[in-house]
Amino acid sequence: MLALSQSLQPSGGDATTQDLSDAMLQSIAFMTRELGRLMSMLTQAQQQVWLAQSPLSEACRKTLRDLSVVPGQLFGPASQQTLERSVQANQTRQQFAQHLEQSHRVD
Repeated sequence: MLALSQSLQPSGGDATTQDLSDAMLQSIAFMTRELGRLMSMLTQAQQQVWLAQSPLSEACRKTLRDLSVVPGQLFGPASQQTLERSVQANQTRQQFAQHLEQSHRVD
């Protein structure tokens, strides 16, 4: 469409053809923008469903919700790091709790 529009300009194509070409380009641009918005909304909805069904803590869910949408992925690479940090934090809490429990038994 863009090539057609550009080819009509130098040759002095008739105004009706040029107007039709421009209208088609504007329509395609609008549809492309709306399709992008729709895909983003569907990805976010899919994320919400996944998070609602996951056994993650609410803090971890909130962190994942706040991450940017990555085209073509349910969650981007930052989500893996977030989940790993969450797992590490839980393990550290458990180890700390066990250590406290053992130190109370010794006393």
